[in-house]
Parts: sequence; C-alpha cells; structure tokens
Amino acid sequence: MLPRMANEQDEQPGEPQGEPRERTRVVAVGDVMVELARGNDGRFGIGCGGDAFNTAIYLARAGTEVAFATALGDDTYSDGILALAAAENVRRDLILRVRGRTPGLCLVDNDASGARRQHHWGDGAPARDLFELSEWPHIAGGLVGARLVYFTGITLSLYSNVGLGRFLAAVEMARKAGARIAFDGNFRPRGWKGDVGRARTVFLEALKRVDLALPTFDDEAILWGDPSPEATVERLQASEAQNRRFVSDVSHELRTPLTALVAEASVIEAGLDGLAPDARRAAELLVADVRRLRILVEDLMELSRFDARAEQADLRPTDLGEATRSIVSARLPGAAVHGPPAQVVVAADVRRLDRIIGNLLDNAGEHAPGTPVEVRVGDDGANAIVTVGDRGPGVPEDVLEHLFERFYKADASRHGGSSGLGLAIAAEHAALLGGSLSARNRDGGGLEVTLRLPRVVSESLLAGDVLDTARDDAGGGSDAGSAPTEQARPNP
Repeated sequence: MLPRMANEQDEQPGEPQGEPRERTRVVAVGDVMVELARGNDGRFGIGCGGDAFNTAIYLARAGTEVAFATALGDDTYSDGILALAAAENVRRDLILRVRGRTPGLCLVDNDASGARRQHHWGDGAPARDLFELSEWPHIAGGLVGARLVYFTGITLSLYSNVGLGRFLAAVEMARKAGARIAFDGNFRPRGWKGDVGRARTVFLEALKRVDLALPTFDDEAILWGDPSPEATVERLQASEAQNRRFVSDVSHELRTPLTALVAEASVIEAGLDGLAPDARRAAELLVADVRRLRILVEDLMELSRFDARAEQADLRPTDLGEATRSIVSARLPGAAVHGPPAQVVVAADVRRLDRIIGNLLDNAGEHAPGTPVEVRVGDDGANAIVTVGDRGPGVPEDVLEHLFERFYKADASRHGGSSGLGLAIAAEHAALLGGSLSARNRDGGGLEVTLRLPRVVSESLLAGDVLDTARDDAGGGSDAGSAPTEQARPNP
C-alpha cells in the first residue's frame, strides 16, 4: 500500500500529524466509483460518484467541515477523484491509496423504454478492503475523533465479515468517545449478492449503534417486505422496544448470580489482611469490579423501569434548600452549600431528589477529585434551581448537550470507572418531577450542572396541604429523510 501523500493531508501548517483533531467535523465513510454516463448523442462522459461521497460534497457545499474515508488506487482516475474532493473542500486525510488498484466502475445508460439503469464493476475496488488494510487503525482514529460519523447501507455492503467487525467496533468506540452516529439505510440488493438474510443481520447490528437512522420506505420495503410506511415505523418501534426488553431481561437475569458474587466478595474483603501482597492486590481488584458490576446492573434495572413507564413520583411540598443540605451532608459533606434566605418550595419526591442531587455530587466527586464542589439553591422566578459545580477539567463545548444521554462519556479525563449512566438516570428522575437538567462549563474551569424544578406557588403547602399530582408520559421522535444521492460533479 502506498503511504498517504503529503498533498493529500489536511493538517494545517505546524499542526502535528497524528494528533487528535478538535471534535468539529463530520466523517462520511463509503466508496466512490468512476462513472461513465451515456449522453443523448451516444457518447460517454466521465465523472465519479457514490452515495456517501455525494453526501460529503453536499455537506461541504453547505459549509460543514467534512472528511471522506475510503481507499483508492494509485491510478489517474483516483487522482481525479482526489482532485474533485479537494475542489469541493472535502478533506482527504482519511483516504488511503493502494498500489496497483483502481476504483470501481459504474456505467450509466438508458434501456429501450428510456429508464435509467446502472452496470457495476466494483468487486476489486480498494474501498472494499478499507478496514483490512494495514492502516485501518488510522481510519478508526478518524472516526473516534469525529463530531458525527455518517455511513449508509451501501457502505455496509462493501466489507467482509472481518471488515464489518472492525468498522462497527470503530463506530461503537466513536460513539462512546462523543461522536454522533448517522445511518442512511440505502439498500441496493446487488451489493449483497442476493444474501438478504446477511443484509438484515448487518442492518440490525448497525442500528444498535446509531443515534440517527434515516430510513426510506422504498429501501425498507425491498429489504424487509414492509407493505406500507406505517408498517416500517411499527417494525422499527418494535425493534427498539425489543432492545429495551433485552436490557431489562438481562439485568434481571444477572441479579441473582450477582447477589451471590457480592456476598462472596464480602467474604474475600473481610480476609484481605491475611493475604500475601500480590494476592491481596488481585483480591482488591476483584472486590472493586464486583461492586462496579452491581452498580451497573442496578442502574440498568432502574432505566428499564423508566422505559416500561413503571416509575411514579410521590410528589409532596418540599423545602428544596433543607432537602439539598441534608443530601449533601450525607453524600459529599465537604461540599459548600449556599441557600437563599427564604424557603424555596417545590413539589418533589424526596427519594428521587436524593437520586438526582446525589448523582450530580457523585459525578463531581469522581471527575473532579480533590477540587472544591459548590452547591447553590435558588430560583429564577418560575423555577427552583439547584446547581452543582466543580473545578475539574470541564468538558468540550460540543458535547455538553449529550452529557445526559445513556452510556455517554465526554472524554478520557472524565471517564473514571463509571458506566455513563449516572447523569442519564438523574435526567430521567428530573423529568418525572416535571423538571430538567442542563450543563455548562464554568468560568475559570470546571463543570456546572443545573436542576430546574417548578416552584410551588403557595408556601403554606408546607403546613400539610396535599398535592394532587398525576404523571403525563410524553414520547419523542423525529422524522428525517435521507440526503439526495445525485451524481456529484465539480461546479462549472
């Protein structure tokens, strides 16, 4: 394989190569083919295109920083594709070049009725081997450093099982590192060589790892046999519900053997003093791992109850300042608490309030150890507010809005040993109380997380009045269409 050429790099002058980029760009992954299109005069014009490549060009034209990840040959047609990418401001540092190979070929003409048709020769295209080339870790690193990773059903059809395994692992790593994952379910049967069963399996595996799915009914009907768009929506919703049930079932199945493990770990912990140093260290690690596993399973079970709409709040008038001081005293006594001179009354379930504020304190203590933690209670007129601020490293601005997503981890400095569920659970409890959580970086360094809850109008409720409250379940969703996939050509 040829080395990546200097004039194909996008690093700025003086920027060290191999250093992680700021998480600002989109990375589109796929293939780009040479296209021969027959014109009305019978002659062929030459161009290039591919669904993910075309999307990268459209994003670049819209002003988005975007890179394209693929593999090309060392021929003049590959040179032309790189020149087009450069002309369209698509970054090329994730394009590998393979000696002695050429891109795939697509011939476009019309049949006797005038309908457009395509003929493909792409089995030997280097893009198919992208995640089996020696430099595939460079591509994986590009995905991990992206703000958003975009790929399509055609992308998935390119790779062998080995390549798919590496690609989906890289996607999963990118998502855990903070990237958003977008999947356009563009399905072309010829790319799967008639193996619909494999295509369905691969699509399902991909969907488990994405944040944004872009299905189109025509493709879904071909792949899954859906008779209507409504059937497609129902199938996708059922698949999501099945995944949630799986998490719930696995969590419950783990609980019984985990209880035995915790008991056995407690026995081991009690005998640590009698162990040799090496054995003691191994035993300490085992006890810590069992504890982390117990917390993870308990958190998963808690989230599964939210997913099943099984959680109800017992709302009662609560002095937020007094409740917060009590929680901080029990969970993080060293934190400073600043409250208002007057009572701030909310309708709250004290147990859930403890879960929210406790998780915020745990997050600050874990990710900003040794730094001062400040807790403030107040109001902004309509809402009561509790803020928990630390003086740790903070998080990148572009990931703040994702901190309350399940299993989300902002960066290595804030990973610790957590599962990424603490803030997501706190957000679920806040929503159940009619409130919300938000985060911002503090001036001078550190992270500040704010809980907002509706205020109770009459503070006389603290005297014993009962609140008549009911929970309204709200669902969310979005409809999105896939990007157009016309042939991309240089602007005249």
